[in-house]
Amino acid sequence: MPNHNLFGEIEVDTSVKLKSDGRKRYPSDLTDEEWESIQDLVPKPGRRSRPSEVDMRDVFDAIMYFLKTGVQWTHLPNDFPHHNTVQYYYDMIRDNLSDLKDLNKIKVKDVRKALRRNPEPSDRSN
Repeated sequence: MPNHNLFGEIEVDTSVKLKSDGRKRYPSDLTDEEWESIQDLVPKPGRRSRPSEVDMRDVFDAIMYFLKTGVQWTHLPNDFPHHNTVQYYYDMIRDNLSDLKDLNKIKVKDVRKALRRNPEPSDRSN
């Protein structure tokens, strides 16, 4: 039941849900389970590279936001990493289709496990 204030107006909760790092949460953000399932596919810096200064989960959340909303790269919300960084990783992943196929296989297996089915689909083409 909605809350009414002194004047009979409906009070609306305008608080913004924040992630633990203080960034706003978006409906397109990966869940912890989704992040765990793709974390191994995240590009790692080379041995001679300096450590990345960007949070890769935020990069993937930005990619998911881009895919869900269809906004231009330059219109990503400011609380995501810089749009050039996000687009760089998106292009890297998109160009490596085997990673996307691996991601799909992981997701299918996760869904099948959740349904208490054999993680490997049966071959019904015969």
